[in-house]
Amino acid sequence: MTKKIIKKVGESLLDSLSPLREDLHWIILSSFVISLLALATPLIMLQVYDRILAKGSIETLKVIMGGTILAVFFESLVKIIRSHLSSWIAARFEYRAMNEIASRLLALQLHEFETAGAGYHNEHFKAIQSLKSYYSGQTFQNLMDIPFTLIYMLVMVLINPLIGIVVCLGYVIFFITIWKSNRHYEDIIKQKNQIDLRRTNFLVETLGNIHTLKSMGMETLMLRRYEKLQETSAKSMQQVSFAMDIALNIGTVFSPMISMLVVTLGAYFVIKGEMTTGDLAACLLLSGRSISPIQKLGSIWTRQKQENIMQDDLNNVLKNSPLPNENEYIKPEFDTGVIALRNITYTFPKAKLPIFKDISLEIKQGEAICIHGVTGSGRTTLLQILAGLVKPSHGEVVFNNLPLYKIGSTNLKKILSYLPQRTNLFEGTLIENISLFDEKKITQALEQSKILKISDFVAKLPKGWDSPVGDGAVESMPPGYRQRISLVKGLTYDPHIILFDDATSSIDLEGEKLIIDYLYSVKNVKTLVIVTQRPSIQNIADTHYTLINGELLPGIIEQPNVRTPLIPAKTNVSDITHQSIFVDDWKRIDLSVKSVFKQSNELSSCLPELLKALGWRISPRDLVEALPYFQESLELPAFENTIVQLGFMPHKIDCGIHDIDQRLTPCLFTSDTESFVVYEVINNYIKIKRSINTDFEFLTNDSDISGTVFFFTKNKTQQNKNFVSWVKTSTLRFRSLVAYSGISSILSGIILILSSLFMMGVYNNIIPSGSTTILFHLAIGVGMAIILSTILIIHRGKMLSYIAARIEFLFGTAIVKHIFSLPPILSERSSVGAQLARISGFEAIRDLFTGPLASTILELPATIVVTVALGLINHYALLVLTITVLLYFFLYWVLEPISTKLVIENGLASTKRNQFTIEMITKMRAIRESGGDLIWLKRFKEISSEATMSAYKTEKLSATLVGVSYFIMMASGLGIITITVPMTLNKTLGPGVLVASMFFMWRILSPLQIFFTNMPRIDRIKTASRQLEALMNIQSERFETSTSPIQRGLNAQIHFSRVSFRYSLTVDPALIGADFTINPGEVIAITGANGGGKSTILKLLLGMYQPQAGSILIDGVDIRQLDPLELRRLFGYAPQETQFFRATIIQNTKFKTS
Repeated sequence: MTKKIIKKVGESLLDSLSPLREDLHWIILSSFVISLLALATPLIMLQVYDRILAKGSIETLKVIMGGTILAVFFESLVKIIRSHLSSWIAARFEYRAMNEIASRLLALQLHEFETAGAGYHNEHFKAIQSLKSYYSGQTFQNLMDIPFTLIYMLVMVLINPLIGIVVCLGYVIFFITIWKSNRHYEDIIKQKNQIDLRRTNFLVETLGNIHTLKSMGMETLMLRRYEKLQETSAKSMQQVSFAMDIALNIGTVFSPMISMLVVTLGAYFVIKGEMTTGDLAACLLLSGRSISPIQKLGSIWTRQKQENIMQDDLNNVLKNSPLPNENEYIKPEFDTGVIALRNITYTFPKAKLPIFKDISLEIKQGEAICIHGVTGSGRTTLLQILAGLVKPSHGEVVFNNLPLYKIGSTNLKKILSYLPQRTNLFEGTLIENISLFDEKKITQALEQSKILKISDFVAKLPKGWDSPVGDGAVESMPPGYRQRISLVKGLTYDPHIILFDDATSSIDLEGEKLIIDYLYSVKNVKTLVIVTQRPSIQNIADTHYTLINGELLPGIIEQPNVRTPLIPAKTNVSDITHQSIFVDDWKRIDLSVKSVFKQSNELSSCLPELLKALGWRISPRDLVEALPYFQESLELPAFENTIVQLGFMPHKIDCGIHDIDQRLTPCLFTSDTESFVVYEVINNYIKIKRSINTDFEFLTNDSDISGTVFFFTKNKTQQNKNFVSWVKTSTLRFRSLVAYSGISSILSGIILILSSLFMMGVYNNIIPSGSTTILFHLAIGVGMAIILSTILIIHRGKMLSYIAARIEFLFGTAIVKHIFSLPPILSERSSVGAQLARISGFEAIRDLFTGPLASTILELPATIVVTVALGLINHYALLVLTITVLLYFFLYWVLEPISTKLVIENGLASTKRNQFTIEMITKMRAIRESGGDLIWLKRFKEISSEATMSAYKTEKLSATLVGVSYFIMMASGLGIITITVPMTLNKTLGPGVLVASMFFMWRILSPLQIFFTNMPRIDRIKTASRQLEALMNIQSERFETSTSPIQRGLNAQIHFSRVSFRYSLTVDPALIGADFTINPGEVIAITGANGGGKSTILKLLLGMYQPQAGSILIDGVDIRQLDPLELRRLFGYAPQETQFFRATIIQNTKFKTS
């Protein structure tokens, strides 16, 4: 359903999707016009110094100013037009690339798709958004400025060859510096991409299986795993952030350095009479103009490494075949309706042996066959191959001698229907699900629903067929009715062949009878291929086959169900099944701690003893889950984190062991060689203990041991209602580092002022005096100051990247922890895509510390210092500055509401597309089983077009803000010239004040310009902060007043006292007045029809939901008084739909029992 990609020679598949080549001539023309108009300001400075100041011609100044302001206006206008054109190119590229990637994912082989993981596929769509600026021509525009940079340099060479050569050498040094600082950048990016991929896979899996996660009490264990992934991601992000910061800010050092060299050499030649002051001013502005593209080129080179990695990945995906157009498929004529397997062999990805080999089978129209076999024999896989969902390793499936892949899903779903065992509902309404979002099939779908009596169930819903479903991580609709809806969806197109894969596993007896009756009614009319363990359905078939040892044999062959024990071969079974119950509890805790780490050390050995001394009395599982995940041994940072997780706040001081105050005991003493618990410091001895298994030792007060002492206080957790601002509270933790970075910025800013003051001194004093000695001495001093500023900037970059990495870790883990702690009624009702959007929302706040806004905020104090300096050297310029600042504030006040509206609309549209993408990826099997690939591609295009247009509108606003801001900046510089020239003529101000004032003005307005042009980004940060505040202030299900059932003791008497419960106000109650008692030791069975509330009783008992009326008592205590996490750990809950996590089999068995 996508156009064939036509690429030219030398183009990649991704390059061919960009419409840049269609509008390239406009980009080139606009760049040429902009560069020509940019010469106006340097040329006017040449005229000001050589003609106007020399001859005192104010009238000439007015004419030149009028022409220049007109040139700047047109330059700004062309910049805006070019940016709008680039944004439109980016939007078209994004739309095309998104559709092409979606098409290829929908056409990818199912097992190959599922092996890669959901995070891997989702990264493709994120990469397209990252590459938009590259394929929109932004990089090309910056490269287009390079030839004009050469023109600027040529003009400087014509004015003075030596100055031109020095500037060229400076640029060469700049490139070498960037290359050396980023030569390992590509490896860092690849490492970060892999880490982010694993993290996304983990989030998609855990959020999609949130019901299993919470019902089995695995939240803390999974959180430890996520913390490990997040920590690794934060470390790699710190390296990436620092590399980008250096590439961005190193130019801020080279610019004043080049200016200093130009002024020094120019002043020398002016003194020697080989240049005029106008020539010097022109060279100074030309060097500033020429270095801007060079600075951008350094950033481009750094980003290009990251973009190359994404391009290679996307090009590999685009090499796969897309979904063909409906017209490219062959529509077969239905005459005999014979479907056949021809020499089918299939091997799972990464498996060594095939699950079956060389199977051939011909099924004629009207036949009813049943395939028998034990679990794992490959019956479902064989049916999926027969349905065209899985491509065989060898052989082919044909219908009327036509291979299935030539028929296509649209035609195929009219021929055959695969009815799976596990079902998924898609986000939408019930009517959209049974008709598969095809309005033409609604009438037929409703007719089919009457056969399975779904209409009776739907009639009781408040919204009927318009009831929303599939919009949560867990579907509240009863599994039996979900399976009935899936059957209706599969039968809507009235297929000739029905592939029945145990499709009644969740349906009650009444529903099963309806299905059996239906199958009997279509027998001999439709072809039936049945896989089931239920004899009542097996009896429908006339022909039986058995799949055994990879071969399909005729008849029913009885075979034992062989089960392999899940205990590894090297594991001593007696160690697992006969662990002594007479071991002391604290010794058992000690064994549990040692089992977590591959290597035991002094710190892990004394941890149980420390907890015993502190009076810790909670379950051993809490301790194991608080320990770091997958580490060789326990190190100090992980130890501190573990102590915090267990409810204690560590405090540390460095001292000798004899300096420990008795009031701090019990405490932990660590040194380079040992760790132990200090119990008492009395008179002449110190009482210590090294582990649970050792005896007390006594050290004398004169022991010469120095190290770190950790003492602990009880950590009182604040309730959410006491939080004034979670985001503010969290970010204020870094206030000391931010203040330190701010001091570095102030110092570097003050030092860089010396460059402008140096220019002023050269014009006002050195050139008139003709002292070259003072000139070179001052130049050396300014050069040393710039080098010092470089050191400060690099140091600031390290601190900001560290802050960004810590925010990455703290915000990421805190948000996931809070989502895990939310009541299931909230966490299960949000889709995986919505949850991922919440988690990724903190990235906007993190970017506050990594983008230009961070440097701008930190440089505000330095900007104030520059403002004072400007007032001291030219107080007339403060009038221009005041007017400009007021204009910026006025425009911000007018445009900010528009920006906020566009950002919100863009956020909603992007979130909608992200949610749809995640649903498409996570429910790909259900989409393919229902033959909805072309429908989903069409839906994706519609949703993607809305998100793309919304983003385009926001980018247009950003482009307009950049153009307007540029005009204001340049106009303010021209205003400085207009005011200062008359003052210079009447000797009120020196000639050097003119140049210095312009540079000071631009330096002051630069932060305002960044704030103004980043208005949409600021709005995104505010929106993300509000969303995080709303999320973090939702009350979690664990309260400080909750009591552990372990502490109470447990006899396990259960009593439901008139319990009533409904999942939402829009559905009927699941339970009304349930009243019963289960005594200890009793075995009971709960029976009932689909939707009768059987599973609801178990979920209420687990504390997953709270009843709206009545109470649930365990040993006479209302379970609302108990810790819900501890409560769930006491139950052995086996859910109806089993979920596995991406791990080994033995790890999955340990998740519940860890």
